[in-house]
Amino acid sequence: MDLFSLSIEALGEVIIKSASGFEEKVIEAPTAVTIISEQMIVNSGVYTLRDLLTLYVPSFVQVQDQNEYNVSFRGIYTSSQQKFLILLNGHRLNSRAYSMANPDHAISLEKIKRIEVLRGPGSSVHGNIALTSVVNIISKSGESVAGFVGSTEFGNYGYKELYFEFGNKKNKIDYFSWFKFVESDGEKVLIKPEDDYSPKPNVMPVYSVLDGFFNEASYDLGLTIKVDDSWSFLVNHRQGHYIEPLTTGGISGEAYSIKNIPLVNGVSPGAMSTWWHYYLKNDWNVNNRNNLHIKVYYDSNDIKGPVVINAQTNAFVDVAWQEYDYGLSVQWLHDFNWAQLLLGIDFDDTKLTNSQATAGSNGVITGPILFNGEPVLKLGKESILSTYLQYKQPIFKKLKLNAGVRFDAKKRLTGTDIKEVSPRIALLYNKGNSIYKLSYAKSFVDPPYWNRYSSFASFRGSSDLKPEILKSIQFTPEFHFLNKRSQLKFNLYHNEYTDIVFRKKTALPNEPLFINAGKLKTIGIEPEFTYQFEKRTFRFIGSYYKIKKSEGYSADNNEIYNIPRYQFNLIFDQKLNDIVSYQLSLKYIGSRKSPINIAFNNVPVEDPFPNEGVEYQVPENMLPPTFLSNMNIRWQIPSLPMVVTFNVKNIFDKTWRQGGTVVHPYQQTGRWFKFGAEYKF
Repeated sequence: MDLFSLSIEALGEVIIKSASGFEEKVIEAPTAVTIISEQMIVNSGVYTLRDLLTLYVPSFVQVQDQNEYNVSFRGIYTSSQQKFLILLNGHRLNSRAYSMANPDHAISLEKIKRIEVLRGPGSSVHGNIALTSVVNIISKSGESVAGFVGSTEFGNYGYKELYFEFGNKKNKIDYFSWFKFVESDGEKVLIKPEDDYSPKPNVMPVYSVLDGFFNEASYDLGLTIKVDDSWSFLVNHRQGHYIEPLTTGGISGEAYSIKNIPLVNGVSPGAMSTWWHYYLKNDWNVNNRNNLHIKVYYDSNDIKGPVVINAQTNAFVDVAWQEYDYGLSVQWLHDFNWAQLLLGIDFDDTKLTNSQATAGSNGVITGPILFNGEPVLKLGKESILSTYLQYKQPIFKKLKLNAGVRFDAKKRLTGTDIKEVSPRIALLYNKGNSIYKLSYAKSFVDPPYWNRYSSFASFRGSSDLKPEILKSIQFTPEFHFLNKRSQLKFNLYHNEYTDIVFRKKTALPNEPLFINAGKLKTIGIEPEFTYQFEKRTFRFIGSYYKIKKSEGYSADNNEIYNIPRYQFNLIFDQKLNDIVSYQLSLKYIGSRKSPINIAFNNVPVEDPFPNEGVEYQVPENMLPPTFLSNMNIRWQIPSLPMVVTFNVKNIFDKTWRQGGTVVHPYQQTGRWFKFGAEYKF
């Protein structure tokens, strides 16, 4: 594969479906879309989907959670990846009860042909979860692989991975399979007693583990089959287990020794999720003007989440549950020649089949926890029925209308059922070397099952929580020049985010902790510049936002907490010759407000080292700007179908911190490197 074969013009001509439900060129999509090609993924050498999104897509920012691997888009985030939708070949990967897919090692990057990132509300097509954006992963085909490929990588901090893929196309049957396995011991950071955010820190220093993935490895395996370009089948089994770096419960953010916490069902502290995904779909061309698409599917998700709640007694709680869902999707597309109409109906039924909590301390599991005789999560099922309509047509020769609306009706287990209407309308003006898009869209996300039915006192939710709503206006001009070797894009947006679910700290014991009361209005700009010349590509990807109004959200009048107002990436790719190519990237993360508030039951905790080490109460804490640099080198061995790689993340071993849904910013990883080899048989 020629890693520099896909030009700017070719990227704009890529056919996508995730933006409006219609097959259309990227340049004709109704809103801002970023395409991450296979060559861009290979060139970058990044570890995870989170790394990839924060490298190539404006406004994606890495954020820290206590025990989950997380990322934010346009300043909207929570404790897990629950505010944007991740798809595989158009199929939802986000779970139902917890609404997450996890952008970690459970989603392998090697299997990907391209990624379509719809930046902005996507509920008019995709419904629930598509609040801020949609990330649609398109897997490779057997025809493009045409054989067997094996690769391995290993690096410092015990990082190791193994990947295989196999595919081909014979007699109109295309098959592609993949398998990836990843483990990492994690980077161990020494935390001294005076630097521990604990009222009773350990007498001796304790090691915190950063980006550890072990005790139940991460993996992603799957198979796709396509028959005669009409029938398609997918099976995908994946798992991710992220080691929590500090304590999660009690006075969270304390240092603990992972060796003093027993394995619970083989799992060490941190969130672990295991998924199965299946679908069978058929595209039936009824005639030249009518197409019928039918898909049936089944998914399951198994959650295990041991968390440390007391660093002194090594007390822990393991929360686990299992769920499955099945559904049907039907679409009918009619082509009027001068216009296109898409009608669809979706049905999904979800059931929580098991829920349990186990407690222990000092290396001993003491037994299960019940809440008034009930499990940690109510058992039962929920269903959602959706109908939608999408329409597009040219108004004038260069002006096109692209609009749609979706209606979602959800039957909840208990409490108030929901009914949501998600409209979208866009105008596109194509002037050849310049394109202008103006769009309005509304989206929603239903609060996760966990927030509505958890029995934990610290997570008391309400079965009547309303969906969170996002309304967005976007204007996207795009310019091509220098014979389409250069591209300049600006995306300007106005977001109105309402009914935000947040924790009410003053709630009485008989009141829910989670309520709908937050509001956030922002405006922002996302500039992008790409220049290709000969065998070199230069990219600038930036973002800036400003708050217009904020209530009941982790923000003040000027800053969304832990989100930089300014951020940009500079990415330079070069193919030196037919043997060696490399990518060098520089990431600038602007200063960000990250308040420090160490408290227990809303009472500030006293600092045992008031004159040294860290401070416990710093409401105006600001994190300084951070520069991070990465490099990836690929060497094609002459006369062999083999590539050797070398990657360095955070080249200068920059020490930096990042906050999120945590009580103080956590230290992030330093310099990581890995060597790899890939061979095609």
